[in-house]
Amino acid sequence: MIISDTIILWSDDTSYPSFYSIVKAVRNIIWKCFKTQYNIALRGAIVMDSVTIFDNRKAVNQKAIDASIIGKAIIKAYELGNSLEWAGCYISPECFAENDSSFELFKVGSSDLMFTVFDDLDFRQSGIVKCNVPFKTGSKEGYAVNWIHPFNVGMNVEESNIKSTFAKYPCPDDQQEKLKQKIENTIAFQRQFLSTEIPA
Repeated sequence: MIISDTIILWSDDTSYPSFYSIVKAVRNIIWKCFKTQYNIALRGAIVMDSVTIFDNRKAVNQKAIDASIIGKAIIKAYELGNSLEWAGCYISPECFAENDSSFELFKVGSSDLMFTVFDDLDFRQSGIVKCNVPFKTGSKEGYAVNWIHPFNVGMNVEESNIKSTFAKYPCPDDQQEKLKQKIENTIAFQRQFLSTEIPA
């Protein structure tokens, strides 16, 4: 669902397969916005919290947008996303609750989404990477979505894609330094994980 300049994705449960489905969707959306003619620099966060959806679309028609979404998850994701100093997606720590029973079941499952949070290679393959995440208040170690090449290495987001995306929109003179920092942080992430292979 797109609201103004906001894209909201949610799942109907807190299971880890649902979580990784959101990771995959976010990965593909950010990649497409950098790599195609859209040229949109997105930033955001994946969180786990409550949300309520008042969906009246069926009462009108299936195509009309007539729904309201409220909840702690919306506020938390907005605040985290707005605090980032790059184009990318931060994953909040509660998404990796090691004691969650659904996580224990997920680890022993047979799904192709079955990547644990303990192994660095598994993180990379699943589109999740551990890195220094740049916030406006400074960088801190955390987890982020790897959007560099969601399909195969031959379709990487290149530095030129990042620069052309940011260059598409005018920036006031007093915001140039902040914009430059966002570009540098985004390119630093791209360089760090460019060689990481992710299966389609």
